[in-house]
Amino acid sequence: MTQLINLPGIEAKCLDADLFYSSDEVEGILDDGLAATTAGDNGAINIWKDDKGYIRCEIMRYCKIVEAKRFRKMVNVLNWTDKWLPQIQTVFEIEED
Repeated sequence: MTQLINLPGIEAKCLDADLFYSSDEVEGILDDGLAATTAGDNGAINIWKDDKGYIRCEIMRYCKIVEAKRFRKMVNVLNWTDKWLPQIQTVFEIEED
């Protein structure tokens, strides 16, 4: 299983994470006590619950945080995820001969 290390807002050094491909999967992953993570050619997204009950979201490019947010409501997390997810994913079209 994937682990995220040294996440802000949690005392644990490591947190197990599950891969997600759409925002519909995030809530279930967090409910299981895991962090949610995904990556594409243009960056990575990590989402986790901190020790104070906030849901933290961050998008990274080239190992640098582009944006980090804290939310109380899942609807805000999903809206944030829907905003950033398409920006890290790259779709390649294969040309057929």
